[in-house]
Amino acid sequence: MNKELLNYVFRLQQCRVIRCLEPHEQCAADAIRSHSVQNASVLATLQENGHVIAPQLKIDSKKGTSLVFKRVGRSRATTFTGLCAEHDYRIFKPIEHNEVDTQNPLHLFLLAYRAVLRELHATMEAAVKTRLAYRKKGDVGLIPLDVPTTEGMESLSTMMSSYDTYEHKLLYDRALLTDDLSAIKHRVLFLPGLAPTVAVNSLFQPAGEERIALNVFPTQDGATAVFSYHESDARHVAPFLDDLPTTNQEADLERISQLIVENCENFVLAPAFVRQLTDEQQRQILDLSLETLYTRKAPPDAPTINLFQKQTKTGPTTKP
Repeated sequence: MNKELLNYVFRLQQCRVIRCLEPHEQCAADAIRSHSVQNASVLATLQENGHVIAPQLKIDSKKGTSLVFKRVGRSRATTFTGLCAEHDYRIFKPIEHNEVDTQNPLHLFLLAYRAVLRELHATMEAAVKTRLAYRKKGDVGLIPLDVPTTEGMESLSTMMSSYDTYEHKLLYDRALLTDDLSAIKHRVLFLPGLAPTVAVNSLFQPAGEERIALNVFPTQDGATAVFSYHESDARHVAPFLDDLPTTNQEADLERISQLIVENCENFVLAPAFVRQLTDEQQRQILDLSLETLYTRKAPPDAPTINLFQKQTKTGPTTKP
């Protein structure tokens, strides 16, 4: 790779979109690092010495791109610069300072809305970085900028994806601003008897244009998974969720784990859980996550993965 371009790509990874995405779209205040997973409750439950474990991209000029597990401080874990301090506090106060009540429509909506905001912010950053990288390749003479190229089409596709996500956010904005949350549907699964191992806040597209927000978080007696979607996606999403839960909790946990690893980049794990995984189990999680990072299509021989573990009287246990 061209050395100048390589150095630029490394610097580009530090590029951040800093903008308040509040629903009125009128805020000019500086965005802060907002937690997409509740810091005071969920991250506090998973953390060890103030840290959780998250998969992170590693770029090596010789080995290429890989994923590694890294310890991340609670103050930075799952954060995104997509809201100012005032709007982050005002919008999400009901779930940030109280235990999430899965019988409360507002609580469920806010979990999903956070995933939508975070995904929009992520796609905006991706669009900016892809566009800048495309222009840089042209500037150093690697590609022409005045004719169609693969890099140019990739840049355009990333921008279109971001705009589609923005249009999806408008549906949630409308629900919040009109105080009518009925258009946002939820499927709540309580998974009893589990130790605190994983937390997720993500918006993904499992099979097409439809979008599902997934939140997973530990609770006092197990874990909870919340699938949320706009009613306009109902006929596409329903077949995807209709067989959850089953009478086989182990199969349900494996399926949810597979969904997380294949579709969600915004998840964190408890350090105590990761320590109990073998090197091979850790590598399987990271390899599958990297392989599906862009395609979201798992290979037919994908390994069985379980991000959950049973809670016992003497402490958590995990299957080898």
